[in-house]
Amino acid sequence: MTKILINIPIKPDVLQRIRALPNAEIVVVDPSNDGVTPLPLEVISGAEVLVCHLPPVNQAEMKDLKLVQIMSAGFNQLAPMKLAQRGVRACNAGGVYNTAIGEWTIAMLVNLTRDLRGMIRNQDTGVWDRDDRFAAEIRGRTLGLWGYGGLGREVARLARVMGLTVHVLARSPIGRRDDTYAVPGTGDPEGSLPDKVFGPEQDLAFLGGLDYLVLAMPLNPANTGGLARVSCGR
Repeated sequence: MTKILINIPIKPDVLQRIRALPNAEIVVVDPSNDGVTPLPLEVISGAEVLVCHLPPVNQAEMKDLKLVQIMSAGFNQLAPMKLAQRGVRACNAGGVYNTAIGEWTIAMLVNLTRDLRGMIRNQDTGVWDRDDRFAAEIRGRTLGLWGYGGLGREVARLARVMGLTVHVLARSPIGRRDDTYAVPGTGDPEGSLPDKVFGPEQDLAFLGGLDYLVLAMPLNPANTGGLARVSCGR
């Protein structure tokens, strides 16, 4: 019997499917745990699978732990826990949030282009400003994606719908991508959406033709320390 400890908010239908797993004991605890508060030993004892935002502060006492599933795409926060040294495998939620972040990215393009902050300040102070910038369009402008992983592909899809030209800087040729989760109907699984693709040695040409730049690279040593000559996301 595998004990699965769930420490996140979970939809009833999803929980029902998990409870239907054979030879599994499902334990659901208060999802408000922030990774700082320890969970009771009687709760974590014997748990082999942990589903959480952050493992509890007393995660080292989970002697039977084999797998941690976190609810974020980033996983740097797990490094100090030394899970690998204990033989514990960790899984992130890569691809799950591409739609939300993609929508946020497009919203920021519109907000910046139309000076939304200025518009709100005018509303707050009772100023009637008819400046053309408040009606500026992103349609017809050029968006650059530095990196073309799951997030970059979803931003490209939304950008094309909004009428933008999409340029991509990538370290390798862009093609079909089946090795990462994507919400059905989103992203660019075929790798066919960019209007132009630049190689890693064409960074200056890439940057020179943009109205907007989105960095869609993973945070790792190869991508730290400035824009020029970095390794781009696939």
